[in-house]
Amino acid sequence: MELAPIFTDSMVIQRDLPIKVFGTGDGTAKVSFMGETVSATAENGKWCATLSPRPFGGPYTMSINLGGEEFAINDIMIGDVFIAGGQSNMEMPLFKTEYGFEEAKYCKNDNIRYFTVARRYKPGTDNHAWHFVDMYTCDTPWQKCCEESSINFTAIGHYFAKYIHAETNVPVGIISCNWGGRKIEAFTAKEYLYSNPVTERLIKEFDEHNSSLDMEQYEIKYTKFLEDIKKYVTEIKLNHMEYTRNVGLCPAVLKSGSNDMPYPEYGPYDSVSPSTLWESMFSTIVPYGVRAFLWYQGESNGTEPDYTSKYLALLECLRDNFECDMDAYAVELAPWLGSINACIRQSENILVEGGNWAFLREQQQLATETGKKNYLVTTQELGDMYDIHPKNKKDVAYRLALKVLKYTYGMDIKADQPVFRSAEFAGGKAYITLDHADGLFGNVNEVLMYIAGKDRVPHRAKVEILPDNRLCVYSDAVPEPVLVRYAFCMHYFGMHLYNDAGLPLAPFRTDK
Repeated sequence: MELAPIFTDSMVIQRDLPIKVFGTGDGTAKVSFMGETVSATAENGKWCATLSPRPFGGPYTMSINLGGEEFAINDIMIGDVFIAGGQSNMEMPLFKTEYGFEEAKYCKNDNIRYFTVARRYKPGTDNHAWHFVDMYTCDTPWQKCCEESSINFTAIGHYFAKYIHAETNVPVGIISCNWGGRKIEAFTAKEYLYSNPVTERLIKEFDEHNSSLDMEQYEIKYTKFLEDIKKYVTEIKLNHMEYTRNVGLCPAVLKSGSNDMPYPEYGPYDSVSPSTLWESMFSTIVPYGVRAFLWYQGESNGTEPDYTSKYLALLECLRDNFECDMDAYAVELAPWLGSINACIRQSENILVEGGNWAFLREQQQLATETGKKNYLVTTQELGDMYDIHPKNKKDVAYRLALKVLKYTYGMDIKADQPVFRSAEFAGGKAYITLDHADGLFGNVNEVLMYIAGKDRVPHRAKVEILPDNRLCVYSDAVPEPVLVRYAFCMHYFGMHLYNDAGLPLAPFRTDK
């Protein structure tokens, strides 16, 4: 019998929820914790023992007997646990961000702890991988926050934990479960892809492809891939942390392999395919107790019109499998140029067509409107036009923490960015009503907002902030306006409007 990899010394258990201890194998497990002992017998190769909920505190010790083998897990804290999931912007380690090295020097806190879910192509198989740094993906224990552990951990996860602990004084555990360059459907279990009309075709095509494979040959090719990726990673001679320390932050992902990085053949062990990362990553931590879910992903789905449905399917999958109605907090994609041509074509918000992140951000916003307990933070002035990985992750984490403190903890604070509610067109002007716009301010002369008539030709608009925090938008070139757009492009180049909480107006268009 085996215990799931997430159960190690120094772990953080979610307070006030049933404590589920689980693993694989056949036989009976017995778990003792805080004066309570429970047993669980394995079914279909899996077992799960459930203990009573406990308030925050610690450190504690848990005793476990697996088929006659007894051992202890020490230094356990009970507090609040959060999943930090997504692709590369959530994965991005602290040392690759602004002031990351300085932050790590002084961040030691035994009440903040990290766990990283191993990035695997195939369930249960360790392998070499590479993204921000070269790594060997094997199971690692929970780590207390210190210079050595934080420097390679998700920067957003680190800063978020720091903010939450400072406000609540409760132990905080962050589970990092992410992989750069992966689509949202890779993180979602098969049955939820099948039950969703948008993703049903994807998973059916994938399963049909897999059924046509000669699995013996596929396994041989996969073994060869593991050898190739090991060789590739071994050939990367650069110490990425030291390079960043000495040279400074550089755009995107720095690599120095002699050849292009190898990838597995399309199939069941291809990490970009539907449900593969659910099988190899997320499923290994189910049903660990979790307070809320943080999600920064979408770049790899950026050209698709159906992201809302996929995101809601993922949340249903997570809530069902973790057996709790967790709150979900997503990060709106930060502005990015994409290409020089995109700059020329879209810098004035005029030609915004398919394949533009403006539509993906709109899909993200729609998910918060159609799904319960879903929230979104905007990053409109935190992007980098030349780098898909903006270096300012501290402010992203701060905005996530504000939302969590308000909606999950119930604190009476301002945490919402101004968002578009409605538009009224009268007297040759557009009157824009916003939610969460108290104290709206900004340099309206430098705000790039566009207005158009029935010909749908956008013109640069004049913007006024009215006493009731509505916006009055107009242009002498548009006597009968029918639509307004703001920051509806890959990368917005104008000034921003802020509410009295210092949060920027989210992008919008009135012409859905």
